[in-house]
Amino acid sequence: MDVALFSVALIVLAAFVAAPLYRRDAPAEPQRAGTAREQALHGALDDLEVDRASGLLDAGSYAAEKAALQARLSAAD
Repeated sequence: MDVALFSVALIVLAAFVAAPLYRRDAPAEPQRAGTAREQALHGALDDLEVDRASGLLDAGSYAAEKAALQARLSAAD
């Protein structure tokens, strides 16, 4: 009896954990609207944030690069 109860509980748990893997209604990552150039500039801003967080850029370089990318992004609009 204990083995049967454990098996049922294990199957229910496995179905609960695996259910999100089979859903198709939710996209994996939200898409940004815009042209390919705008998407590339957003990607460059994201990369710049990663470089700042990892310590590869000092505060001055980060500010200059971010301002330049944002200016290019606003010009692309």
